[in-house]
Parts: sequence; structure tokens; C-alpha cells
Amino acid sequence: MINFLVVGTQRTGSSALAELMGLHPDVVCGWESTQETVVYEKIRVAEEVLAGNFSSLEASERSYLESVYNDSKKALGFRRLFRSSNKWLLHPRFAPALHVDRLEPHIEWLKRKRNDIRIVHIVRVDNLAWLKSMGLSKTSGLFFGQKYPDETQFQWNLATAEKRVRSKHWA
Repeated sequence: MINFLVVGTQRTGSSALAELMGLHPDVVCGWESTQETVVYEKIRVAEEVLAGNFSSLEASERSYLESVYNDSKKALGFRRLFRSSNKWLLHPRFAPALHVDRLEPHIEWLKRKRNDIRIVHIVRVDNLAWLKSMGLSKTSGLFFGQKYPDETQFQWNLATAEKRVRSKHWA
């Protein structure tokens, strides 16, 4: 069994890619499986999910994964997103959001214990389009698979936008 994680920051296309990967008959791809998990449990739950134990997940995701996962599948994974917060001092590494997301412990876990996990790291390089996507989704409340209303408008504070982009690049 091949284990994988689709990683990146929000609004990079990770959901679209994961949905497409999950369409392959040999692949099972969960959602943002550890997103709602308590901070100190994120890596433990990730280990369980990648071992085929979905008991720690929310009922809807658990039900979905149990219905599609079986011994004939060749790959199992899920999305793991890290936030690009503009709330940090001196360096994005010190953003409280990344501490809550446990970016550093995830990196250490993957480097030391799980070299069998394949990482699909998505980076959206057009920063202006990325900021526009973030602004539109936050303003409209619409996310994956939904069209933004044509009249939707938003404004970014330039300093906030710059810090978000720097945080995204660092993460």
C-alpha cells in the first residue's frame, strides 16, 4: 500500500487534485482528515488513517472512507493543509496558526518516522491569483466547486497581503 499526503496552503488546488486522485479505482483519498483534530492528536490520527483505521474521524468522512477502502486499493492518503497566516512577528515560523496546525512536528514526523509516505506538495505560484481566490472565498463564504457571484468585491490591506504571501512561501 502506498501512503500519501497532499499538502499545501489553502486555495492552492489541493481539494481539486485530491478529488481527481480519489477517482482512480486503485486510490482512496480522504478529506482534510486531521483538520478538526485536537492539536496534540493530529499526528496520531494521521498515523491511524494511513493504517486504514478511520475510527478517529468525523462520522461523514469515516463512513465515506469505510465504504471505498478495501484490500484491493493500492494507495491511501488525505489532504493536510497549513495556514498562511498574516499574524506573526519577525518570521512566518512564529505564526500561532502554524503552531496550531503543527507544521514543524509534521515535518519532523515525516523526516524521521515515515519516509514511506509520498508527499504531493502543491504550490500556487501566481500570488495575485492566490490572494484573489482567498479574498473571494472569505468574502463570499463559497469554497470548493462553487462559483463566486460576479458582483463580489473585497479589499486587501497591502501589508496583510504581503505577510500572507511570505507565510505561504515559507510554509
